[in-house]
Amino acid sequence: VFSALGKVWSMSRGGSPKRLTTSTTREYEPTISPDGQWVAWVTWNDTAGGQLWKAHLDGSAAVKLSEAPAYYSLPEWSPDGSKLAFISGAASGWIEEDSSTEYELRTVSSTGGASTYVTHLRSPNSHVTWSGDGKRFFYDENEPAPANENRSPGTNLVSIRVDGVEKKTHIKIAESVDIVPSPDLKWMLIRRFSNAWLVALPLGTIDAVSINLDNPQVPAKPITVGGANYLRWRPDSSGFSYSFINKLYSLNRDDVLKSTKVACLIFPMRAS
Repeated sequence: VFSALGKVWSMSRGGSPKRLTTSTTREYEPTISPDGQWVAWVTWNDTAGGQLWKAHLDGSAAVKLSEAPAYYSLPEWSPDGSKLAFISGAASGWIEEDSSTEYELRTVSSTGGASTYVTHLRSPNSHVTWSGDGKRFFYDENEPAPANENRSPGTNLVSIRVDGVEKKTHIKIAESVDIVPSPDLKWMLIRRFSNAWLVALPLGTIDAVSINLDNPQVPAKPITVGGANYLRWRPDSSGFSYSFINKLYSLNRDDVLKSTKVACLIFPMRAS
């Protein structure tokens, strides 16, 4: 399942893509439920705003999960499939391109209904991941550079309990990157300069750990040199996928760790 040309599509290996719905509104960011039975996605309309939807993988039994139009982004299923986390903001602010709008991390039952506020977010592009036990959210957060320092903003990996308390900062990287931790919280996928890295995730320390990818203090390996988008872990953390241009790639984590060259990870990969 994927999004292209403002629509959600499904395609079997070797098959042809077909629309998931017949909707005329724009559709984005599909994500499949842990049991493989449902797909959730967000919509957007320049006049009416957006909504959060789900349907079976064949497009049947489509259900609108959101109660009101807003800006919805990056839905993520809980490990047991009972809830969806998503980022939301005011539809009016997004339509008017008003950068002052605030964004929230919220959850909603997978059957729909009222959503629950978790926390404010600094960006609508934070990558939110459920911990494998469903008790915490992990997400990347921009850290503005101090006014007296001439450098780009950094990125922190933070977590918060699903009830919105006990926020912690775990990782600090002094550059702008995307961070996606594995469900077992042992590894991170990091997107840096449009390429992917596999990096160990050191948790359990009292203070946040600063990581420099040019001289990493923890095991780290570059995965691609030709570009990588939409990094996503498998539910069991055994591997991950990413896309580039019009192809979707799948890799086993252990194969990446055993490989001695980045090039070994580029050309033999199986498209799926």
